[in-house]
Order: sequence, then C-alpha cells, then structure tokens
Amino acid sequence: NDAQEGITDDNSNTECKLNEYVFHLAGKDEMIIVPLDKVNRAGLITYVKTEIVEQDGKKDIDIDGNQRKNVTCKRYVHTLNALSGFRRKLEAMGMTVTDDNIFVA
Repeated sequence: NDAQEGITDDNSNTECKLNEYVFHLAGKDEMIIVPLDKVNRAGLITYVKTEIVEQDGKKDIDIDGNQRKNVTCKRYVHTLNALSGFRRKLEAMGMTVTDDNIFVA
C-alpha cells in the first residue's frame, strides 16, 4: 500500500511529501516504511508486533459483555536507518527498493 501525507516545515512554510508503505508479509510482523528522502536511501522502518497478553486468570469483559482471559496488544518498534543501512535492510527482508518505489520482490 502507498499513501502520501504532507508535512509543513515551520521555517520555510514549504510542504514536503512523505510516502508511507505498509507491508503484511506472511509469517512476519507488519511493517510500516517511511523513506525520508526523495530517492529512498534513508528512512524509518516500524515493525508492528501483535502480542496476546494473558490476564493472569482475571476475567475481563469485552464490549459485547463476553468474558475473556487474553488481550491482544500492539507494540511499535521504530528503527531509523541512514544511507548505509536503509536499502540493505529492506532488501534483506525480500523487498526491492528503487529511487521511485518500494515493493515485495
């Protein structure tokens, strides 16, 4: 998936566009990738880790009034990657990175 969002620089009042790529790869954590330059050489990689947390025998009530023992939680692990590692890390995870796009190979 590919979405763009505008960010305004307070100093120059110019708007820059950042692309956001979201990948759901089988057997891996969901990944959100945001390149920080125009040619995809540096950027932020966020891993979305979904975990089931047991409630130690406590009975929680969900929105429908049903009892449950486990809760699903999401954690976000952010990694900022510079020129030396951004493309290399994505390619190691089976992705193809070009100056214009990021996609699963």
